[in-house]
Amino acid sequence: MPMTHSTVKVAVASDEGDYLQVAFGDAEDGSDSYAILQLEKEPTKEDHELGMAGIYIEINGQEHSGYNAINQIEIRRNAVSVFFDAVALDLSPEDSPIEFACADERYPFSEVRDTLVLMGRMSETPVKIAVV
Repeated sequence: MPMTHSTVKVAVASDEGDYLQVAFGDAEDGSDSYAILQLEKEPTKEDHELGMAGIYIEINGQEHSGYNAINQIEIRRNAVSVFFDAVALDLSPEDSPIEFACADERYPFSEVRDTLVLMGRMSETPVKIAVV
């Protein structure tokens, strides 16, 4: 069951290697409720052919995951709303959007914001990014 609104304990961004990634969750090791957004920086020809060249989203397990299902990401001061095609992720339409708020100062939200904006710009599938 996905989270429709969650005050998460962990919100981290990374720009290492071949991927940009943002993860939200209740445990640092990803063992509890979580969502991951990931974008390959330089997708291969095969990625394009398989429809895997856009932003990947996973919510609480691979059974609720997919590429190019995100329509919009709304970023506020310390929260994010992700609007997605719930049916494509085998979820109910009421499950979108999911919202994450993180007030833990150990996780700089500016890094999350900047990485999400970059993901939106780099994605070959249009994703509306709204910073409000």
